[in-house]
Amino acid sequence: NLSGITCPVTIFLKDGIYYEKLLIKDIPGASETNTVTFTSQSGDSSKATIKIPGNALKDEDMIYMEETRHGAFRDLGLFTGTTPSTSFSNNAVNLNNTRYITFENCYFEVKKESDIGISIQPGCEAIYIRNSRFDNLNPKAGAIAAKGDQTRNIEIAGNTIKGTTEWQYSAISFSNNVDNIRINDNLIENCFRGIYVVSCDTIQVMGNIIKNTNEGVNIYNCFAVSEVSGNRLTDIINHPNASDGTSAIMVNTASKVKVYNNYIVTTGTGPVIGINLQAASQCSVDFNSLNIINADAQGKGKGINVRNSSNISARNNIVSISNPGYPVYFQESTNQIVFDYNDYYSLEKRIGYFNTAGYNDLQSWRGATGFDQHSVTANPFYTSVTDLAINQALLNNSGIPVAGITADIDGNSRNVTTPDIGAHEYSPCVVDAGINAITSPESPLSGGNEEIRVILQNQGTSMLSSVKIYWAVNEIQQG
Repeated sequence: NLSGITCPVTIFLKDGIYYEKLLIKDIPGASETNTVTFTSQSGDSSKATIKIPGNALKDEDMIYMEETRHGAFRDLGLFTGTTPSTSFSNNAVNLNNTRYITFENCYFEVKKESDIGISIQPGCEAIYIRNSRFDNLNPKAGAIAAKGDQTRNIEIAGNTIKGTTEWQYSAISFSNNVDNIRINDNLIENCFRGIYVVSCDTIQVMGNIIKNTNEGVNIYNCFAVSEVSGNRLTDIINHPNASDGTSAIMVNTASKVKVYNNYIVTTGTGPVIGINLQAASQCSVDFNSLNIINADAQGKGKGINVRNSSNISARNNIVSISNPGYPVYFQESTNQIVFDYNDYYSLEKRIGYFNTAGYNDLQSWRGATGFDQHSVTANPFYTSVTDLAINQALLNNSGIPVAGITADIDGNSRNVTTPDIGAHEYSPCVVDAGINAITSPESPLSGGNEEIRVILQNQGTSMLSSVKIYWAVNEIQQG
């Protein structure tokens, strides 16, 4: 802090536990070339650990960086939580007006209520948080929080983040005009809400795995071009406090948000919404695959929900729903809506809800809404509950190109003229067949002998000369 540096400097920590409260200021001589790096000598973040002292007070920071430039923390353990003190609301690292700071391969234990692993305050720029692990051990502890004017260019990539289970708390949160946010390729699990972005600009949420959460991604009051793409959201579950349902992806009072190439799987009991657009405008929902399988006796579950929104388009999506809810649901006033080239598959044979009425077939849905003139109702035959790659020939080459979306969720190129419906571009087998549906008997049964009729689909690319159908009654193989 006082003498500065004249060359790149690395400070090695030997294996051990260090109780510290550090203040790092603007280091004289620090530059893009002359950096300051704190790292473990062994390269093991579980062996060289900095912990906040037991005498720390509420709202104190373990490492406070003010106007610091060009620094890095690598392969270190950084822990909050004082013992036996009851202090809380401490940050492992607090950045204020700092720039070009990197955290890489670090391990954060965030132990007490309102503790934060990395807190990013106004005036910060070029903060990179990569390949680190955050264990949020208190239900109200968070991994990363950023806020404030003049805070920009924040990258969170390749991290593993667990915890933050309390109602309305988020593992990662951004607020108050942070600009240019990239949250990519992270594993986020076991929390109430994975990612919350409010009143910020230019957001990219891409390639993340978000699982066992009540809410996945929530973008609120944001009006710059942003995208939520290539994410796998699984085991999205209801919360007892959410009577109308939680959401895998929520876009609320926002515009210019593109939601595409995502897998969404809901589970548990109670209502869950796959993609929820509330007071949204100029937003698009394209090439997503949804598997809404949570048990919801109330019928409040929804695949795509649109409420009080305008200038919304939804194309090339698969919505498969096994509860009594609706694949697509329109609430209150909407205008300038384009829905087409989608696949709606419901075990309850529902299509959508519009203008206070529900519809159970595409023909009546088209007549009432004018939507989905090229949409279908086909079982997508997902590879598994969570692997939403399709095995349905009716969805192959049945979509429409969308400008700017040239690859699928796995990076495979889209067909430039007739892409597949759903997040995964599909190549049919040469020889394949399957039962699309059982059309007879239907409930309620009249009693006595019932004729069994099925729809057999050629799922392959070659002509079929014969097919053998295997069938069972009460799980006993027949024929």
